[in-house]
Parts: sequence; structure tokens; C-alpha cells
Amino acid sequence: MNGRFCVALLVAAHTLPVARSEAQEVTCTVEQRACDQEDAAFTRQMRRLSEAHADVRPAFESLRLRRLAACHDYNVCGATGIELQRIRLWSEGELEAFRSVAANPASRTVWARGLGSRFAFVVAAGVQTSQVTPPRPVATPQVRQAISQMENDIESLEGLQPILPRIRDGLTSRRGRLPSACSEEIRNDLRAVVRLGGTAASEARGLRGDLDRYCRRFELHLQPDEAHQNRMRRFVTTLTRIDGYIADIRRCADPGPYTGRCRNAYGDQTSNLIRELRQADRIMRDVRRAVGNIPETTFPCNHRIWRRVEESEWLHSTLRAQIPGLSRSAKRLCEAIGIDDEEVNEQKTRILNTVEQRTARTRDMLRSRRESVASMRRNFGLEDE
Repeated sequence: MNGRFCVALLVAAHTLPVARSEAQEVTCTVEQRACDQEDAAFTRQMRRLSEAHADVRPAFESLRLRRLAACHDYNVCGATGIELQRIRLWSEGELEAFRSVAANPASRTVWARGLGSRFAFVVAAGVQTSQVTPPRPVATPQVRQAISQMENDIESLEGLQPILPRIRDGLTSRRGRLPSACSEEIRNDLRAVVRLGGTAASEARGLRGDLDRYCRRFELHLQPDEAHQNRMRRFVTTLTRIDGYIADIRRCADPGPYTGRCRNAYGDQTSNLIRELRQADRIMRDVRRAVGNIPETTFPCNHRIWRRVEESEWLHSTLRAQIPGLSRSAKRLCEAIGIDDEEVNEQKTRILNTVEQRTARTRDMLRSRRESVASMRRNFGLEDE
């Protein structure tokens, strides 16, 4: 015989009225219910909840066994059909009530601790199930603290949300200006979210770090430190040196003659040297115009002149060795500052991806927190607080 069935029989025999045990001619004639099958169905219904929340798993087992015992009680006429139905509906309601508070550990604990008293209330109620109102769970200090924490999360998430599109739309730099995402206003807003704490604090802290690294390069470009100013001064020195080479080569070739000293210093004279010298004059003049008065002014990292310099072709060996190298020197200088097109675009893409991820994540967290707070306030009778 099923062990649980034996226990149910003993309990039923102990609780049946004396008059029933003394009247030997009275027999139990109710239609037997398939208790084990019903138990298996109920177990499947609550299995996912039980597996997801191991901290209250014993409460689920207690709930299941109370329901199973009621079924066995009914089969031996230890409980009426109304009493069985009341307990069946109660157990279904308990699962539904648990789902509404499952997101919060403190609420799960309150639910589990109150299970026995609510069961006793249902058993003692001598009315129809629809009229039974189990006692409301008590809003313990732990529950109130959990609600307060989630409300703080909501406030911090609401503070972060409007900042995200401002960052996304403000990462592009206009020549000579900081990207708007690097404004002190946005960074102060992120600091305020960090100070507030809550779930969004870590999100805001990470974004602030990303922006600091991204904006530092533009700030250094606009206001170079002493080390970068020295690099720019060396670049100007290079321009002066190349201008000197060009002037000396011109004296060798026009009016000439191109002597042995010229060949020793600058290599052989080419057939179109005069034309190349004019081209070199134009390029160097355009470079000077683009560079301006550095280091007092911003270095023109993204100026189109550098591509023109890089792609220029020269037959004369000195011009070929000196002028295209200006583009490489400018690129190294811009890389040292951090204003390198490839690197800037890579970091910009990373920040855009981060912003998109945080936008979706904060939206989901905000919806979840709002639903949880509303559910907990409703279940614990705190709607008016």
C-alpha cells in the first residue's frame, strides 16, 4: 500500500468524529480520486518555480504535501468535497501569489514563512472558497527595505535614460571643437547618477570612464600639454629644414651650375628638377598654411593636405626622401595626441555599441523594477504609502 496513503488513513482515522467511528454500518462511498496523478500534475506546475528558487523549495514541498494529503483524506471520507476544493484552490492561489513576489528574496521568505498560518486559516474557514480571504503577508522591515532599494534603482535608471541618447548623438567632433558628448554637463549628469547609487550607478560609472578616455584625446588636441607642444615644435623645425633643402637645391639648379658639391649633398640633377622644385614650393606653402601657428593653434590632424603629401611623387632623391615623410610625421604626432581617424572611429563605435546595450538593458530593468514594486506594494497592502 502507498506509504502516503497509509499516513492519510491514520490522520483521517484520528480526526473523524467519534460518532462516525462508532457507527460500524457507515461506509465510505465517495468516488475515488487519482491522488498520485493529480499530485504529479501539480508537481509539474510548480517545478519551474521550485527549481528557480531553491531558498524556498521546502515551502513548495510543504504546499504539495498538504494538497496531496487533502486528496487522500477525501478518498477515505476524512474531508468533504467542499473542503478538498477549498484546499485545491488555495494551493493554486499560493502559486500565483508566489509568482508576483518571486523577484525579491525577502518577499519569497515572507511568503514561505506564512504558508502554514494561511493553510490553517483556510482549513478553519467554514465557508465557501470564494469567500475565504487569506491574511495579508506582513510588511516586515526587510520587505520595506527591498521596496526602498528597488525604488532607488528606479530613480537611478530614470536619471540615466535621458543621458544615453545625448551621448549617442554627441560623439562626432567638429573641427576645432569638443564633441558635445564630452561636455561637462553630460559628465556631471553621469556623476549625479553614480552618487545616487542603485542599479544604474555601475552603468553610469562605466560610461563616464569610456567618455573620459574618448574625450581626453580631443581635449589634448585642443589644449596640448608641454610634451605634445614640443613635438609640434620639432615638426615646425622639420618644415624649416626641408625649406632650406629646397632653397639650396634651387641655387644649384637655377641659375646653376649643378656642381660636385650639389651632387654630394643632394644627389644627381634630374631632367625636370626645376618643375619639381616649383611643385615642392607649392606643397610646402600649403602645409605651412594648414599648420598655422602651432603649437599655439590646433594641429590639423584631419586636413586633406596630408593625403596629398603622402601621394606626391618625386624623381629627385632628396625631395623623394623628405617631402612624403611629412605625412608620416604628422600621423605619428596625431597618434601621440590620440586624434587618429582609425583609432577614433574604433573607440566611437565601441561607445555607440555600449550605449545601445545600456539603453535596452536599462529600459528592461526599469520596467521590471516598476512591476515588482507595484506588485509588492499591492501584496503587502502598501499602495497608499
